[in-house]
Amino acid sequence: MSPSQSQSVPEARHKRRLAAIWIVVAVVVTGNVAGWLGFIKWGPFQSDPKHWVGVHGSAFLFWLSLGMFVVCVRDLVSIKRHGSTPPTYEELTESTSRFRKPANGVRRWVAKNQALVGAAGLIAGLVLGHWFWNV
Repeated sequence: MSPSQSQSVPEARHKRRLAAIWIVVAVVVTGNVAGWLGFIKWGPFQSDPKHWVGVHGSAFLFWLSLGMFVVCVRDLVSIKRHGSTPPTYEELTESTSRFRKPANGVRRWVAKNQALVGAAGLIAGLVLGHWFWNV
């Protein structure tokens, strides 16, 4: 197998994974918009203006968790099918594409600063949780 052929397999897996993630994003957005417009009923408090943010925030988290579950199942099927985990950015060729080059810079920064990212997520969750709890 030539280097270009061995590199095309991770590239193809990466592209399929990105396509799956975009499909999940579309489902999450569609589910949320359907809830906002009243096509999906989330209970009696959905139409109450005092509870609108809390109900739809919970619905958003439902759609997000469902989308993440679908991505996890898709990754599990990919791992079973290919016998290895999806490729990381280090395994892919350094690209000058409009999206991958900046994304790789962000990935490198996040890999170096995992504790900072975790702390920022924790603080953001605390602030948002406190705000939603008091609304």
